[in-house]
Amino acid sequence: MNGISLRSLLLWVFVCVATVTSPTVAQPQGSSAAPRQRVVAKEPANDAPKDEKARLATFKIGSSNRELMHFLEAGFPKEVNIAKLPEEPRDRSQLAVDAMSLLSKAGATEAAPILLQIAQMNPPPGVATLVELDLRNSSPRERDTFREKALRILQFNAINALSLIGDRQAIPVIRVAFSGEQSVAAKIQYALALGLLGDTAGIDFMVKVMAEGTRKEAGAAARSFTIITGQDFGMTEWSSLRTRKTLSRKYADWWKANKATFQVDIVQARTRRLQPVTPVPFQARSTRDLLKQSSYLFDFNNRMQSRDARERLKAGGTKINPDLEKIATDETEDLDIRMAAMNWYFENNRTGSKALMKKLLRDENPEIVDKAKAILEQIEDETAATTTGKR
Repeated sequence: MNGISLRSLLLWVFVCVATVTSPTVAQPQGSSAAPRQRVVAKEPANDAPKDEKARLATFKIGSSNRELMHFLEAGFPKEVNIAKLPEEPRDRSQLAVDAMSLLSKAGATEAAPILLQIAQMNPPPGVATLVELDLRNSSPRERDTFREKALRILQFNAINALSLIGDRQAIPVIRVAFSGEQSVAAKIQYALALGLLGDTAGIDFMVKVMAEGTRKEAGAAARSFTIITGQDFGMTEWSSLRTRKTLSRKYADWWKANKATFQVDIVQARTRRLQPVTPVPFQARSTRDLLKQSSYLFDFNNRMQSRDARERLKAGGTKINPDLEKIATDETEDLDIRMAAMNWYFENNRTGSKALMKKLLRDENPEIVDKAKAILEQIEDETAATTTGKR
């Protein structure tokens, strides 16, 4: 299980279901930045351990199942001075997340009773102590809100752990969490957790989200549906609105035809859940292929040939305008490809891209509209700077 950090989940991002999500940036996520807007990975400002075992070790917490369970139940080892704890992680509850993650990776069925307590938002003393330590760093007015969020985040991670450990005793608890959850992202994860335990109660919700949810919600629901059923009709978080409408009907039709007799293959579902979703390198044979390659912003080792693709797109200049225009205006095309086309059209034409961007302000996909607005604003800024320089 990927342990979900307390600080990250306060923003309630999509996790564990779809591919790794990028941090929010000024331009729409996944758009292929032009060369002059190169994204540079920044090293963290501190030297705190990033590995779960190493982070726990700085608090003298061992990584055996017995030690992890004792920590969750009773708190820090006796030799740890709570008044002189390491500075990181600032949110002490993160240590509980780390412990649950390690227990799930170990398949520690003996930890199920503790995890069930946390999943019911009734944490044992050790976990409760961590939450109280975090509350001390919150303003008095925010403490009740923080406590509720912290317990929900711990619940989220406990349910993930229980689903991966495979303890079917957790089904009633997860069903309660699923029915009461208001966050679509978390509810998808709980539906997936039920599926991994052989319970299909959440699949109807997934089908509904694919038809009615946002781009990311629909993509996460589709990924979860595939993990549980093995059926994949091609929906991703980058599918356009028009494509999502078409594909959502395929998922719904399959489920309608198979719902009465379908049984989860738990072993295969778990295998799909744990299998990383990684892009496969390919040889670019078209402008579209180059745009897809260029969209891998964190391909620092050029494994996906992103650097080569950007160089070829830049060298193409205005000669590839017809291809870029066609892709950018295709409302059935994947949104990451379209936004990459918009970026490169602007890069190769500058102010000459204004007409196309104005046209895209009428697009049915909000991501494309936002991208067009951002480029038009940049055109205005560049024009104003040029005019000022001539005075």
